[in-house]
Amino acid sequence: MLEIIQVIYKNSDEKDILPNTIVFLFNGDEELGLQGAHGFVKGDGSGHAWSRNLKCFINLEGAGAGGREILFQTGPGNSWIADAYAKAVKHPYDMAFIKNGWVYHTKWDKVNEIPPGSIQNVGDNALALVEYLGNLNFEDVKIEKSGTNMVFFDVFGIFMVCYNETTGIISNFVVATIFTILTVIEVGPLRIKTILTVTMLLVSTAVAWGTGVGAGAFAGAFLNWLGFYKPFYSYPFMTIVLFGVPGIFAQSLVYSFFWKGSQEKSWLAGKFTIGILLFVFSYLTRSVYILSLILVFAILAWFPRRLILKKSKRKFPVAEVASTLIISELIPFLFTSYLTITLIDVFVPIMGRSGTETDPNVFLGVLIAAITSVLTFHGIGTYFVGLKKIYLLSGLLLSIFLINPMIATGFIGNIPYQEKTPMRIQILDTDRTWYNSDMTENRTDAGYWFWPMDPNTREYFPEIAKTLPQIRDYIELEANEDSCMDLYCNQQFFRPVGKSIKKTPWVPKSYGLPYSLKDQVKMKIQKNEAIGLGLRNLTLTFQGPTQSTIIFSPTTNLEVKSWSLNTPSQSMGDMKFLGRPMYFIYLGKGYQYQARDFSLSIILEEVSTESGEPASESNDLMDVMFVGHFMHDAYQWNFKEFVEKFPFWTNVVSWSSVLKQYKISF
Repeated sequence: MLEIIQVIYKNSDEKDILPNTIVFLFNGDEELGLQGAHGFVKGDGSGHAWSRNLKCFINLEGAGAGGREILFQTGPGNSWIADAYAKAVKHPYDMAFIKNGWVYHTKWDKVNEIPPGSIQNVGDNALALVEYLGNLNFEDVKIEKSGTNMVFFDVFGIFMVCYNETTGIISNFVVATIFTILTVIEVGPLRIKTILTVTMLLVSTAVAWGTGVGAGAFAGAFLNWLGFYKPFYSYPFMTIVLFGVPGIFAQSLVYSFFWKGSQEKSWLAGKFTIGILLFVFSYLTRSVYILSLILVFAILAWFPRRLILKKSKRKFPVAEVASTLIISELIPFLFTSYLTITLIDVFVPIMGRSGTETDPNVFLGVLIAAITSVLTFHGIGTYFVGLKKIYLLSGLLLSIFLINPMIATGFIGNIPYQEKTPMRIQILDTDRTWYNSDMTENRTDAGYWFWPMDPNTREYFPEIAKTLPQIRDYIELEANEDSCMDLYCNQQFFRPVGKSIKKTPWVPKSYGLPYSLKDQVKMKIQKNEAIGLGLRNLTLTFQGPTQSTIIFSPTTNLEVKSWSLNTPSQSMGDMKFLGRPMYFIYLGKGYQYQARDFSLSIILEEVSTESGEPASESNDLMDVMFVGHFMHDAYQWNFKEFVEKFPFWTNVVSWSSVLKQYKISF
């Protein structure tokens, strides 16, 4: 961004000054609610004055550290933005780095890890787009939300295709209709037999694709059973071999059974089903342009195929196979492979930070097998249908039960992580205290609380225990808020994680944090009074570090009527505490040494229970959990030693935290 400012400044003179004002916004705190961006554009009048006259913005994003950038979002409903991008940029890609996502938010997330070519590429694109928008006459552009969405994609990075959604729907219907007509011509006049044949085309493909996806999922589950979790993690393209190959063999085997080895019928079945999908999904998603592209080349291949068949006495001559492969499959194969590589680049690193409830092997098994079966190899795969069924079955079984384990064992090994493709581990040196309703201390304990971003954190504890024996005695804490006896299950997440994490490891220790640290985290009750019939005012003050969270839950016969925050009160939805709504407040502020104070006033209204019975006579009013996160200058020497003993293939993020549970009564 600084270089763009420099280039624009040096290229500007009195005759060549950009007519439109450009604001360069440098902001942070993305992972804690985009507070920097929200602070700039805040719509209640407290935002920055420069944000009030902006017509559009360019967001430079990153989910990795290199490679090409990807345009993943525009608008919504402002078609002119995508059109401007297509016209302006030199290298028609999206505006977010996706390559090398393993280093994202790790100690390796540094500028020197980004290839200079990647920086130059995004700089060229951003500069071209800024200059284009800087010279654009906005009076000639309808910038209000038009409701028109765009279909946009780049073709091998050479040029960008961009058209509106209506054009896409019409073209999709035309392509699907043409191929449907050609299919009817192929199967013969409209008779009962023809209808049965067309039905069988759809059924055979549904079974073939389903079996292909099932084979990929089974391959993933089998690797789990063998103890090879995410064997592809450091080598993303291994997913094609591990999950795509079984999918291709399984699909070809099913087609061989349905069509008795007929390559022609198998090819037609797959393409016809894609045509039906194009009819069905054109109104639902713009991504079906991929299906349309596949059918366009299938239509182009149709006529030379027919011409060759007429002159040949063989049922499926070599010339037809060659012409169909070149015309029908080559470009779609290259294009869908290009998209597949992008998906692999994105999803494989994400599997290292997707939470405990994700199964990476099965997830990637389904995804990769689906892509290869339906998009990338479905046309090419039909040419394997002519092989003997025993060969196809042997290939399927060998790929799952022999080749995959051999790859995982010999090439990758038991540990799929490496120094720059590490396992992500977050550990909090935690001190916990529970208070009675009269604010006296009930009990206290301490330990190391793990935030398991990696789905397989616990599976690799035995390996980690080789250098850290104390983690062998870890306790698995449930994160099922509705059945825990403590509010939010004593979990210390910065944000609600929903159902993505259900279990967290806890390593107990015999000593807590210093009192000087614990005393910085406290809650006081300033007001607890009735203010009318069935209404109660509860005012609480919290003192804690710059990063803190407050979770509270009123008792069953009370609900939040209003609070003192400048946003509407909103509970955590389906996440309940013993059937009661929970409310989550994150408090974040820039680095400062002194503790910060926060006051919260809540108006509670008495309500009947769900059964319609009168309110309970219990004295309970509310449960409150207050967590203070000490991100800076609060490291204990023994915690530092603990963290330093983790293996080289882990990336550990750690800090200290103080958790306090309160019960408030009438």
